[in-house]
This record gives sequence, structure tokens and C-alpha cells, in this order.
Amino acid sequence: MKRHMEQFRRHLWLRRVCYGLMVLAAGAIFGFMGFHPDQGASSNRSFLSLPTSMTIPYYWQRETKLETLSSEMQIEDVISFGSEVLFLVRVPSSFGFPNKERLQCQFGSPSHSSSQTKVLAVDLQESLAAVVCGAPPVDVLWDTSSAVIKLDKDQEIRTGNGNPQYRAPLPWNSTKVVYEIFSTEKDVALFAHGLNQTLIAELPEPEELKQFKCVYANGFETAVTAQANEVFRCGHPPKSMLNAVAGKKMGLKFEGNNLPSVAYYNPQTFKSVEIQVPAKEGPSRKKSTPHHICACTMIYNVAKFLREWVYFHNHLGVEKFFFYDNNSEDNLDEILASLAGFNVAKHSWPWVKTQEAAFSHCSLLAKSECEWMLFTDVDEYFFPSERFLSENKTSILASFIEEVVTSKAKEDVKVGQIATYCNNYGPSGLRVSPSKGVTQGYTCRIKRHRRHKSIVKLSAIEESLGNQVHHFSLKPPYVNEKIRPGVAIINHYKFQVWDEFKTKFHRRAATYVADWTEERNYGSNDRVPGLGTKPVKPDDWESRYCEVQDYSLRDYTRRIFGSQGKAGKLHLAWE
Repeated sequence: MKRHMEQFRRHLWLRRVCYGLMVLAAGAIFGFMGFHPDQGASSNRSFLSLPTSMTIPYYWQRETKLETLSSEMQIEDVISFGSEVLFLVRVPSSFGFPNKERLQCQFGSPSHSSSQTKVLAVDLQESLAAVVCGAPPVDVLWDTSSAVIKLDKDQEIRTGNGNPQYRAPLPWNSTKVVYEIFSTEKDVALFAHGLNQTLIAELPEPEELKQFKCVYANGFETAVTAQANEVFRCGHPPKSMLNAVAGKKMGLKFEGNNLPSVAYYNPQTFKSVEIQVPAKEGPSRKKSTPHHICACTMIYNVAKFLREWVYFHNHLGVEKFFFYDNNSEDNLDEILASLAGFNVAKHSWPWVKTQEAAFSHCSLLAKSECEWMLFTDVDEYFFPSERFLSENKTSILASFIEEVVTSKAKEDVKVGQIATYCNNYGPSGLRVSPSKGVTQGYTCRIKRHRRHKSIVKLSAIEESLGNQVHHFSLKPPYVNEKIRPGVAIINHYKFQVWDEFKTKFHRRAATYVADWTEERNYGSNDRVPGLGTKPVKPDDWESRYCEVQDYSLRDYTRRIFGSQGKAGKLHLAWE
């Protein structure tokens, strides 16, 4: 027995040594892969726009003592969104970051009034982690020095080495703050919340732009060359200054005052993307990007809808999907992993009420990869007329775009954006979400066509990146072309069963639409007629917004994606 116990201990010791060597090897490999001496700085974007970094292996998280792990991390910035609080945590590049189940947020002083709240979302990208927590009760007094992220209950992550100096959290809804930066080859796109057209004097350009200056770490300023929504374009500092400002905070000066910033400047040398293979689908064209058509959308707790949406739009010809995750708390990563074969990319975007800015960012991020971008929500389905669907084309969307562009070219018009109207669908008599998907359950809609959504040629977008959620301002000579509903339509499954629809009251995604809980902007097209400002279910909800029975998309998807399961039961590919 004693001999067996000694053998067991020896095997256990060898396993732990092997695991340790594996971790060291993985760290060395990732460190080598991330080292590019010819590029200066390591990134062209701030941390929230980069590919997800390596996480700590599960066994290492559980077996390794965490004193070093927690002491090496520190909270750099705290932003209060009202019902949520965002912590930006500095993480050594060789580390991963624990999952949210191991974390808890504590606000206030334990010796006085304090509160612990649940961690809602965690995302590690490069050397910064975004940790989103529920806000404490309003009667708990706290600041950044008393806010702590507890790790496994006995370890803590604090602000700058536990510095007790008072700092109030940035209040998102009542302050102006620089929150994101994207470096291009020729300039920088800086994203600043709280600055919109209502705050900017009605002055002719360039006088209007003179109110602003981009400010680098050492105080060096550059002029703002273009501005729209929350985006400001400005020049890089001289190359001789790059070492002094790279990796440091960058801000914006407005009317002589410096705005607080949580964004870091990381320049990078850009290289053109080399295309060596011809387009494999769609009409013949001169290929300038790897992908002809992509799709971009912002998501929040909609993982259960993604498979159906991706399957359908990939069938139409979308080659890559960009998902901007706005602090989802559901099983998003699990669903995206199941869709890996469809070329999906997730980008953390924790900033509340910034959908327009996210789409501007996406237009920059995808410009080197995609020629055209479909900007819609995951409850919206592009549906061209039957003649596009029945011609057995290798790419339905490519054929649609080609026809629109070619027909207008004959009139000497360059189309840079194609706008399609929406059919808005109602609950269709349902009380629970349709198990087979939104295209299968919601079949009754409003008769009148509503606001449009767009497919945009990324190279045609104006330098300011100005947009109204789903369509952009274009630079000359490009124009926007609106499509008749008989040629193509967007099926918008907007008014779903009440349990799904009421979540829209919790947090609106867009910047300039009404907050449904506020007693204002009753005439906004974004509001729901007759619903008011409280998420109270009307007695007749199931029968509302139902004027026309329309089974066209349901029947088409059944024909394309359906098969006979057991006992002749319909099975759809995304189930």
C-alpha cells in the first residue's frame, strides 16, 4: 500500500511539472508571436477592438496560488453607466484573466456601508480587461479607491497599487469622455462620448472644427480635420515623437478644456492587403479586398438568435460577420464557437448607447477586408425578390448589388450605398418565442413599409464617418440608391413576444434615439406607438401590429434549410 501511495505521489508530481512546462511553453510561443520589432507599437487600435487574447488554462486557474496574479493587475479606470459599472483593468501581457464566475465587485468601505454585486461580463483583449458589474444601491457611497474586484473571495484587484487617493468614477450619461481610438495609415479616428451636433456651434467649416484639438500624452496637439456623431479625425504626431506617446492616453480638447480619456494611442505601420486569388462567387469583378460582402451588427444578449441569422445571410452571400458585443451576459461565446465555420469575428464594445460609433468603427476595421458591408440588426433579414432567389446564383447578394450598380452606371451615377425598406412584423398571436426561429413563427406584419437599412461600399463612406445607425454619409461622387419594396425588402421582426420585446426598455443601443423610459421624444420613430414609457404588457399585445399575413420568407427558408426529421417532423439547419 505504501509503495502504491509513493507511485501515486510521483505521478501527481510529474503531471504538475508537465502542466507547468506546458504553460511556460504556451507563454513563450504567444510572446514570440506577438513580438514584431519592425512595427514599433503592437497595435493599431485600443484594446477593445483587438482579437481576443489567450486565457489562463483552466487547471492553472484552479491550482496556482493567486497572490501574484491579483497583485500584478490593477484597475485603471472606472465608468458608471447608471445600472452598470465598467472597470478597465490593466493585465500583464503574459497573463490571462479569470472568468466572471470567479469574480465579484465590491463598492464602498467594509467598515461603513458596502455592497457586493455580480460580474455581468468579462472580456480580455491584449493587456486590458473590461469587467462589467451591476451598480451598487444608490445609498452606498463609493469612489474608484473603494471599488474592488474580488477574485476567488480572498484576493483583490484595486486601483493603482491600492492607492487610496479619491477619484470619482466617470459618469457616462453626464460627462464628455474619450473612450476609443482607431489608428489608420494616414490619421487617427478618436471616439468621444457626450459631444454631438447639439453641443457644437452652428459655424461654417473649418471654423467649427477649430473648437477641437486632439491631444497626445505629452500635450502635443493636432488639428481635427473632420467630425460627425462621436467621431473626430486628426493627424498623427511626428514620427520623432512616436516613442514618447505610443501606448499612452490620448484625449480631445473642446473649447480649451481637456476631456477625460480612457483610450490609448497605439500607432502601427499599415500594409496593403495582397489579394492573390480571384473572387470565387458572384459576378466577375476586379477583386480589391478578400471579401466582397460582409455584415456588421451590435449585439446584446441575443445569442439564441444568431445561428438562424448567420445561416440565412451566409446563404445570401455574406462572407464574414462582425459582431460588436455590448456586454452580453448570455452564452454568446458558445454560440459563436458553433458558428466558427462561417467566418465570424467578435469585438468587445462595452460603451453604452454608442451604436452609431460602433458602426463607424466597424467601417474602419473591415475596410481592408470587405468591399460592401450590410449594416442591420439580428432581428432583420434581407429578402430580395423571387427572381434573385430562383436564378440559382452562387451569390444572391452579389447579383443584387451588381444589378443596382450597373443599372445606375448607365445613367453615369456611382452607387455607394443601397437602401432597402423594412416590413415590421408583430407577435403574430404568439405568447412564447418560436422554437424554430423568428422567420418561422412571426408571419403577420404591418402593411406600411418603414425606415430603411443599408448595404454600404466601405470605400465610398465620407471621411467624417457620419451615419444614422444604418446608413452613412457618402463622399462625392457616390450616391445613395433607395430600392423599391418589390425588388428587395428587410423583414424586421421588431415586435416579438412580450418577454423578448420588453428587454428593449432596459438599455437602448443607439446614441441619438429616445430612451423609452424617459418622458420625452414621444414623436420619435424609434418609439412604439401607444406603448408609453413603462414596460407594461398591453392586454392585446399578441394581436398587435398584424395587418398582413406574409409567409414568403418562412416558406423560402423551409425550402432551403429544412429537412424531414424523425416521424416526418421538420428540422431546420440552425436548430
